Amino acid sequence: MNPKLLVALVVLIVVFFCVGTGLGLAQDDESATDLNALVENLGNLLGKGQGVEAEDLDPDTPAVCRQQFEQALFLLPSGNACTLIIGDSSANIRTLSLQLRQGRSVRILLVQNGENGIAAEQFLQGSRPELDLQFPEEGGAAQISCADSGTAAACQVALER
Repeated sequence: MNPKLLVALVVLIVVFFCVGTGLGLAQDDESATDLNALVENLGNLLGKGQGVEAEDLDPDTPAVCRQQFEQALFLLPSGNACTLIIGDSSANIRTLSLQLRQGRSVRILLVQNGENGIAAEQFLQGSRPELDLQFPEEGGAAQISCADSGTAAACQVALER
């Protein structure tokens, strides 16, 4: 390997390390959100995967949730939920892109199946109105619920395709 190239790579790695460490030490809660958004956008550039399709939904998905999925709009009265059960597939990653259209807060419970699967709780709200959920080839589930308490208005979550 060319020694000049090796030195350039080492210098580049050191610069990235210093910048990353500086950002980590200097960030507050708001900049942490900005940094998370940056990391998420970089991940999307590297490969967002294919979108979750109606054929990916497991037969155990409730009919009303399947219908709202097909209409690409979830209408959820306060406190109500819709559960999507994603079956297994040959695709490595499938993405479900959600966008808050109405309401203050929507709670998402995500479960990814498989050896490296995770369970997580996330929220769609004013500071984060869009969210991409990713499912591995083993599938998983997402429960979408309106977390607006004490209001008569329903939450609306659009499915971006």
